Formats: sequence, C-alpha cells, structure tokens
Amino acid sequence: IEDPAIFALTHHNAFEALLAPAALMALRGGHIVRFLVDWMYLELPFAGGLLRHGQPIPVYRKAARWRWRESLRREGLRGAPPAERALRALADGTSIGIYPEGRRNADPWTLAPIRRGAAELALRSGAPLIPIGIRFPARERLGRLPRLGRMILSVGEPLTSAELRLSAASVEPCNASVKLRIARHHAADLSHALVESLAHLAHKSICS
Repeated sequence: IEDPAIFALTHHNAFEALLAPAALMALRGGHIVRFLVDWMYLELPFAGGLLRHGQPIPVYRKAARWRWRESLRREGLRGAPPAERALRALADGTSIGIYPEGRRNADPWTLAPIRRGAAELALRSGAPLIPIGIRFPARERLGRLPRLGRMILSVGEPLTSAELRLSAASVEPCNASVKLRIARHHAADLSHALVESLAHLAHKSICS
C-alpha cells in the first residue's frame, strides 16, 4: 500500500498499542505511520520512548491523571488540533494510523462504536482508508482478551473516498449548508463501511 494512507485499527489493550504500530511499520519496510496517540502514553518512561520513534501525533483530549502534569496538556492544546496535524502529514505524503473506536475496547466479541474522525480525514485528504482488524487467537480458548500473546493483523481492502468527494465538490459553492449535509452523509457512509470491514476482520459483532 503506497503512502499516504490512513490505517484504521481495532484497539484492545496497552500491549497492542505498542506492538501493532511497530509491526505495521515493519511490514511496510520501515515506512513511518504516524499514529494519533493519547499524550499520556508518550510520557511513560519506556513505552513513551518506543512510541516516539514512530513520530506520533499527540491527542490532548484527556485530562492529566496527576494534576502537576496538566500544564503540559494545556501547552499541547495551544498547538494545532490533531486532525489538522494529521492532514498536514497526509499532504506531505506520510501515512497515519488511527483507532476509530476512540478508546481501548476490552470486549472480546463486539466492536465499540466507531467515531467518524477516520472517515472525515479520508474525505478531506483523499487518502485511502485501510481497515485493520486485530485478533488474539487465545481469545477463543480463554473467552476473553489476553493481556499478552500472539496477535494477528488482518488487513482489509482499501476504502476510497474519491467518488464521495467528487459528488460533494459538484454542489454549487453558494449552497454551503447543502454541501455540509452531503459531507456529513458521506462521512456516515464511509464510517459504516469501515465498521463492517473491521467487524469482519477482527471477528467481532457490531454493537446495536
């Protein structure tokens, strides 16, 4: 898969948050994939150093667990929003990684609700959206997700937004409200396609 692309992964635990980005970049011959990462992970002594090798894009949404670190979060919030930084990376030809569930999902059988950020980035950038379902074979034996263990990355077919972007662009500029509604509708369609693909790849059901 050529750069730039948007890799959208299912997300389960902290072990996977370290290993999956490294595995993905190794499989791509060392090509950087800049993951959107919770800023507090980057402050961890060992794990943070490993994550920073992938040139991550920090997300400062969550408040600091320790009040004395809140100043660091406020400083980060003064910079460009993560979505804008991701779009710049894509424009520069660098792929990004994102966890569209928005959090660690410990449910071994069901996807968490998917946020539209990945679809919106794809629509705004024109980059293909690549679904990756992560599976732990030990799940079947344990009946739950293991904390450590063998991990399988199942890569799905690229979801492209080119046709959606063309239909949105065909609306007259004066109809800004119509254009916004179309963009939202297209983001919902692309997110739905992403949900179905991730559920299939991760062998999970879709939450109702």
